Amino acid sequence: MLQTDSSSINSPTISTRRISTSIAVQDGQVIALGGLIRDNRTRSKSGLPLLSRIPIVGGLLFGNTNDETDRTELLILLKPRVMRSIDEAKAVTDELRAKIQAVRPLPGERVP
Repeated sequence: MLQTDSSSINSPTISTRRISTSIAVQDGQVIALGGLIRDNRTRSKSGLPLLSRIPIVGGLLFGNTNDETDRTELLILLKPRVMRSIDEAKAVTDELRAKIQAVRPLPGERVP
């Protein structure tokens, strides 16, 4: 197992992607930095042992084939805001905290 370099906890790093850029934008303008797209295709066969292996009819009568395609997209968007005072920064921080607390877990999802 490779040792992680992203935290003090000894845990494996699954994958890492990095973006580095320099840009000039107006206050509040949304920027698309990049994204990752992954397509996964899974093919599986199941059926009754021996009977599903009978040539020609075995797979049709006693077996099943599944083809699944899964697509995952991750986009990185930034909307920079210039904070001109401590009060403005506090108001934005409080608003973000309220939004995070308002997020409720999905039904059946366990909360630690």
